[in-house]
Amino acid sequence: MENNITKMIFLTDEEAAQALARRLRTWRKERGLTQAALAERAGLSPMTVNKFERSGRAALPTVVAVVRALNLLGEFDALFAMPEASPLDLHRASRKRGRSARVKGT
Repeated sequence: MENNITKMIFLTDEEAAQALARRLRTWRKERGLTQAALAERAGLSPMTVNKFERSGRAALPTVVAVVRALNLLGEFDALFAMPEASPLDLHRASRKRGRSARVKGT
């Protein structure tokens, strides 16, 4: 079975947005929610949810509201996690701070 992430990299931006909307629609249905119920939870109009699910087009705050209403915000956290610094990066950063703290001519 091919990795979904690998498949996503070959999509256009519009196709990727539509794929995200389809996935969120699947999550909504798995939770037994109607578009109207999801819209109410997310603080959106049912028309906004319907348009997003059909087209994949929505402002980022709208997508975040839908994701939050589906209790999937932790997935965003994992997706956009900051990379951890390697020990070598930390060592280099500490050396740079040490150099900049020195006074020239001493």
